[in-house]
Amino acid sequence: MLIRNVVVYDGRGGAPLYDAAVSIDGERIAWVGPLSDLPAEVAADPSVVDAEGRALLPGLINTHVHLSFDGRPDPTSYAANSEAQETLIVVSSALRSLAGGVTTVRDCGARTSAVIALADAVDNGLVAGPRVVASGSFITMTGGHGNWAGVEADGAEAVRAAVRGQAKRGARSIKLIATGGVLTPGTEPGGASYTEEELAAGVAEADRLGIPVAAHAIGTEGIKNALRAGVGSIEHGSYLDDEACELMRARNVSHAPTLSAYHTLVAGGSQDGVAPSIIRKAVGAAQSNTESFRRSVAAGVNVVCGTDAGTPQNPHGGVGLEIRLMVEGGVPISTAVKFATLNSARCLGLADQIGSIEPGKIADLILVDPNFARDPVLLDFPWYVMRDGRSMLNDLPLSDAAKEMSVAK
Repeated sequence: MLIRNVVVYDGRGGAPLYDAAVSIDGERIAWVGPLSDLPAEVAADPSVVDAEGRALLPGLINTHVHLSFDGRPDPTSYAANSEAQETLIVVSSALRSLAGGVTTVRDCGARTSAVIALADAVDNGLVAGPRVVASGSFITMTGGHGNWAGVEADGAEAVRAAVRGQAKRGARSIKLIATGGVLTPGTEPGGASYTEEELAAGVAEADRLGIPVAAHAIGTEGIKNALRAGVGSIEHGSYLDDEACELMRARNVSHAPTLSAYHTLVAGGSQDGVAPSIIRKAVGAAQSNTESFRRSVAAGVNVVCGTDAGTPQNPHGGVGLEIRLMVEGGVPISTAVKFATLNSARCLGLADQIGSIEPGKIADLILVDPNFARDPVLLDFPWYVMRDGRSMLNDLPLSDAAKEMSVAK
């Protein structure tokens, strides 16, 4: 397939390439360059998409979602869902993400095995959806954040056993809860939960099994406990200090600031029935969370895109709001795109396969309104979505040969 007449934002943070073309051979990108340099054999491809000047980006990556959450105001109510009910929510959430231009997600915690099953189903072509890196269930202390949807474990050996349990279920990532949280009654975001010893035991077991670890970590003490324990990413990181940022940079730990999660709660307030305690905690941490984002960017940390989608007032779909908030936080649009593509691929250990538009990479691509640079929320409404070289969503006229490649129409 040949996609021509595009403005290419290749995900590496540089200036866009205008009047460009991209050739796809099977599931891989074969050629990228100016339309004027198009080789004759590439130009002869009968499968053509005329992008009509739209912007072409790598498929967007959301490193922090909860596919089993549907945005309801009381997160503790998910404990009453059957696995069948959770599965229906998971499939719907995944399709919403794909329709929003997100071709890869990391699910950061579900109560049942529904997300793990979806990940396998997508990989095997049973259902359409984004590529899914599933974390299984949270691992949290007794009564800790997320206990209503997680596995409670106390002490180093119990945490180690809980990691083994999630690996047995098929988890491709582990989520440890290092601090309290905004959504859980009886916990405060700034308070540490697991000790460094408990976190280190979980990380050591995950490392032995070849599974990366993400840590929910909002308060400073819990962040540093998680970093010293050896986690691969800090989720939220709302109270970073210089020492934490240096640890993250030196150890190549990623930071998902989840700006959207705080923004939507603060903007929405209790109008949809969200508990006042949740709003209080979100308001209290929101400004520091934005400052921590700026601090980690300045320190050279691998900042990534994670929205915490599925939490109250924070629906599944695209990542346009997160990117807009990053730009408002002081980074250029091309840098924010890099955070949501190549940086996020690095976080997931997939940067050799996805995250940028380069020959040899898997063809995860989206076509969007070129004005997204002025209004990043336009990213949520792509005309065309490709994952693994196959058309997943298409609102553009295609050649007959291109239509045969589509799984959406």
